[in-house]
Amino acid sequence: MNAYSVLVALHVLAALAWFGHMFFWSLVAGLSLKEVDPPESGRRVREAGLRWGGFGWPSLAVLGVTGVLMIVLNNITVHHVVSGEFWSEPLGRVMAAKIVLVGCMAAYQWFVGHRPAPRLIYLNMVFAIAVIGLSILRVRSPW
Repeated sequence: MNAYSVLVALHVLAALAWFGHMFFWSLVAGLSLKEVDPPESGRRVREAGLRWGGFGWPSLAVLGVTGVLMIVLNNITVHHVVSGEFWSEPLGRVMAAKIVLVGCMAAYQWFVGHRPAPRLIYLNMVFAIAVIGLSILRVRSPW
């Protein structure tokens, strides 16, 4: 197994942790805790989850580092990125869309975080699914 394969594996695992954590807490645990009786117990479980931390920022850190290293190993230099040469290619545009969506998701986490945002969380989940689709397109594209 070469270094690139290890980076891809770490990247995929970090994405699974980030997205899985987000989907689980938004669609399963969050909704279930609203039904716990007495409500104080549900609140305590939620607070304990927040105190123990989540997978968001650590996963994003791993995704950022592994993403940059994979770009470097693909021989994409700073010159390619700054000159616009990379962004003019189909795969560059796919990467740009992916980076913008991940940036939106990170902004959501930064500004909204764990506060109630019933409608925004669904937009965040749509962005997550779009990132997965763009990642598949990036890997399996005919370009």
